[in-house]
Amino acid sequence: MMSWNKNKLRKGLSIVLVSLLLYATVSFAVTKAVYDACFPRYEGTVSSDREEGEAISFVSGGNRLAGRFYGGGGSALIVMAPGFRACREDYLPLVRAMRARDWDVLLYDATGSGASEGETSVGFSQALLDLDAALTFAQEEYDYPCTFLLGHSRGGWAACGMLTSEHKIDGVVAVSALNSPMEAVIAPATRYVGPLAYGNYPFLWLYQSFLFGSRAVDLRADEAINDSAVPVLIVQGEEDADAPVDRYSLYSHREALRSDGVTLLLRQGKGHTDLLFDGKGGADAELADEISDFFVRCGQGKYWKL
Repeated sequence: MMSWNKNKLRKGLSIVLVSLLLYATVSFAVTKAVYDACFPRYEGTVSSDREEGEAISFVSGGNRLAGRFYGGGGSALIVMAPGFRACREDYLPLVRAMRARDWDVLLYDATGSGASEGETSVGFSQALLDLDAALTFAQEEYDYPCTFLLGHSRGGWAACGMLTSEHKIDGVVAVSALNSPMEAVIAPATRYVGPLAYGNYPFLWLYQSFLFGSRAVDLRADEAINDSAVPVLIVQGEEDADAPVDRYSLYSHREALRSDGVTLLLRQGKGHTDLLFDGKGGADAELADEISDFFVRCGQGKYWKL
């Protein structure tokens, strides 16, 4: 009888273990398939060779990224990090506004976007690797007294993430920034499947860690800011549906920010992307002035609260 019970227990445990293994395998496969589908290649609008600025390129991972250097004689360099499903063409009004305010600008198409190489855009944290490569190129190629970062959406997260790097950065502007890769992917899913979205959390973390390493996946913009003395301007649209004011945006974590160098700017009636533009084909002049003034103060070793 004792032997029969042991055999029954072993059989039961084997069934449980096989079931768990099958569940984990299927869940990981589904997570990978869904995640990859969310980050396809984005062709966007590729600017012509007649576009202003000097063509540049640099390598991020195994892909060569295409960019432009808009400069010559500016007082400092701004490296711009694009958002998801965006190309250089989308930010040209802002580039022109910064150039008109005496800043030189370096802007690139992210991996798997526009004129850059990459069969896919890989994933959220690719923005960090691309910006790191762009900064490395910029600081090896050019000699400026100050280098600033201006990131939009996931580019805003990446810009804050660079505060944990060894790059010399004199100021960061994060526009419509997400706070972390995990929040950026999981939180929107809860709108469709509720708390069930968190059931695949371990598999999502594991797959992203496989792609980018755990450091990039666990990197939170609010923590990076707190661990740095570099001043940061956080710009948020009041009606942002992609990075809402009350959840998973960097702005939604404002209470956790302890750095004295943080300035918050909430744009009334503005969304995720339209806060950058004036609706007439140009950049929002008021915001461009705020950003430019912020960089001036950073370059002078000062910053201020709006």
